[in-house]
Amino acid sequence: MAQNGWSEPELLAAARRGDLYAFDHLVALHERRVYGLAVRIAGNREDARDAMQEAFLRLHRHLGRIESDAAIGPWLCAVVVNACRDIGRTRRRSRLVALEGGADSRAHPAAGPEQIAAAHQRERHLQEALRTLPETERAALLLREMEA
Repeated sequence: MAQNGWSEPELLAAARRGDLYAFDHLVALHERRVYGLAVRIAGNREDARDAMQEAFLRLHRHLGRIESDAAIGPWLCAVVVNACRDIGRTRRRSRLVALEGGADSRAHPAAGPEQIAAAHQRERHLQEALRTLPETERAALLLREMEA
């Protein structure tokens, strides 16, 4: 159920009718997830923001083509993967960086310095391992993890 009490299909139908409020809520429902995927694939926050913006622009342009009963999330994830690839090709680079906040944001709030350092080290190892994968495999792995 969406934040405003409407279901995603109801928001989609309203957005198709030109309701900007409904479209804003669709964006709000998905922006964190889309950005998280984009930053891991694109390799930096600036490209991730560009890819996220492109994904939501495409959503707006293609509202009429998306099935009402289909979840928008998987469609947006596919679009953001493609947008990241396009941006990477355009800029001739693809790097992987930690998410904003890094490992500290995933540590337990009561974690001590040792737990935070260990989480940070695990994050570095994960980033290094992901960096060795081809872009398509990295994208597939990240998409799978988001669904889990």
